[in-house]
Amino acid sequence: MNLIHATIKSFDIVYRIEKKRIWLTIFDLVVKIIHSFIFGVIFFKYFLDVLFEEKDIQLAVILIFLQLIWHVFYYFHDQWHQNIYLKCSNARVKEKVYSGLFAKTIGIEMARIDSPEYYDDFRLVLRQSADAMLSITDTFFKYMKDMILLLLNGTLFLFYEPIYAIFIVLNVFCTYVTNLASNKYQVQKTGALNPVQRKYDYVKRTFYTESAAVDLKTSKVYDVILKSEDSANCEMQQVLDLYNTKLFRVEAVAELSRNVFGKLPYILLGIKAILTKLYTSSDIAVIVLSMGNTRNSLNSIISIYPELQKSGIYVEKYLEYMKSESKIPANKGGKQPKEGANAIRIRDVSFSYDGEKEVLSHINMDIRAGEKVAIVGENGAGKSTLVKLLLRLYIPREGEIELDEVPAQEYNLEAYRDRFGVAFQDTRLYCATVAENVWMDTCTEGESERVVQALKSSGIYSRVAEAARGIETTVTREFDPDGIEFSGGQAQKIALARVFARDSGIVILDEPSAALDPMSEAEMFDNMLRAAEKRTVVMISHRLSACRGADMIYVLSGGRIVEQGTHQELTAAGGMYANMWETQASGYIDLQIVGEKCT
Repeated sequence: MNLIHATIKSFDIVYRIEKKRIWLTIFDLVVKIIHSFIFGVIFFKYFLDVLFEEKDIQLAVILIFLQLIWHVFYYFHDQWHQNIYLKCSNARVKEKVYSGLFAKTIGIEMARIDSPEYYDDFRLVLRQSADAMLSITDTFFKYMKDMILLLLNGTLFLFYEPIYAIFIVLNVFCTYVTNLASNKYQVQKTGALNPVQRKYDYVKRTFYTESAAVDLKTSKVYDVILKSEDSANCEMQQVLDLYNTKLFRVEAVAELSRNVFGKLPYILLGIKAILTKLYTSSDIAVIVLSMGNTRNSLNSIISIYPELQKSGIYVEKYLEYMKSESKIPANKGGKQPKEGANAIRIRDVSFSYDGEKEVLSHINMDIRAGEKVAIVGENGAGKSTLVKLLLRLYIPREGEIELDEVPAQEYNLEAYRDRFGVAFQDTRLYCATVAENVWMDTCTEGESERVVQALKSSGIYSRVAEAARGIETTVTREFDPDGIEFSGGQAQKIALARVFARDSGIVILDEPSAALDPMSEAEMFDNMLRAAEKRTVVMISHRLSACRGADMIYVLSGGRIVEQGTHQELTAAGGMYANMWETQASGYIDLQIVGEKCT
């Protein structure tokens, strides 16, 4: 039932993407049947009769000429269909299938993406699903062709020598059993290799990733990475040894049965023809050809089913992946947030990544529209996790988050997230133009002015302006030798430009100055406050000097809010914030003294 479902769905998907593929494949099927049976058997028998029985040389030459014309047509048709049309069609189908997978992945909740099983499943679906759909559709037509040829050749063969059918049946039965076993082991082998191959991919990615190049050249981490490769290699060797041994045994049995049951009837036919002289040369040719074609068609039909089963498994995995619903639904019919600065209310929110250890516990915040709020605390206090909850990348285990007094889940998810402009500490730049990296979308001419202004506000425009193509310059030189490379601090300024470019009601800055020097940090905050004058700002920072101007500061420790108030109130309270402030202030003073001594 699953195979039927997978077949129907594969046809549906391929046909919607590439409508003419079905009709061209049907035409190709008819051509192959004519080529195999009409010209390969019937025409050949007639030619032998004309040549040896009727001895009509003139007609024989005409038949050779007709055969030549057909073969030229068949050759060019087959080359065009196989090497031009199908390859281009396959690429179009794969592109659409992959695009659908990528679009679906955007809607998958982070909790699922965090699991190793997800990467194994997604990698398998990404690598196998499109090929499996194409295999099912092509194999179905191959099955139809083989069924028709079986009927035609089988009828002809049984007319001459029905007794030899027993050898064909035994040959086909052995092929069927060995194919079932072989396909089972192949699927198990692919599943076992998938997580191991992911480890290999990680190692390879590490060696060509620019961010890892310095560590690889200046430390012994090279040996650590190679240990991972050795471990993956041992696991892969065990898998290959196990399944290749099983596959070898199956193939040995298959080859033995092919030789015994495949060649024995030809030997017996030859002996009978010599002893009885019942057959003409054309009869013997027809018997041999039709018997071979019958066996090949039966073997093909039998082997197709396990192949369809294997492809069906991958298609079902694809369909299961595409049908899976995120725990954070898109809610396309949901409410639309209001324009301008937005208010946030966090009501008794608790969260755990693994369902056991709490990362956040009973968090309560009331952030008014247009307010500037700072969230500070030690590493691992849960600051960045709180940001991910605000963005609805995760769902709180307890409690609720509201935007403008409306529960976050009641909004259209895309519209809700559009209200946030976020600059994360770990900025990822993409191999696209500077403008696209800032706008995070295709950038029109009218939007380019906003991109330029955003780059100026973040203090990185002068660097971009040095490039010949300005904001149309490609980021990184991976695919463009004239691309532009940014340092860590400059990349963070690009992240800030993303915030400045958007009309978001809430600005979230997650350690926005971590890679900036003090002068750039001061300039960044001045620019940020000016650009976000009419927006709500939530700032995550280890540097408390950046928090002094905040309307409210929340201090997190162990996933709980331990203090809250203004900078003046918290320093006067003498608690955790005051201790952090004194520690950081003394550090700046010590650095200043060292600097003065050096000069």
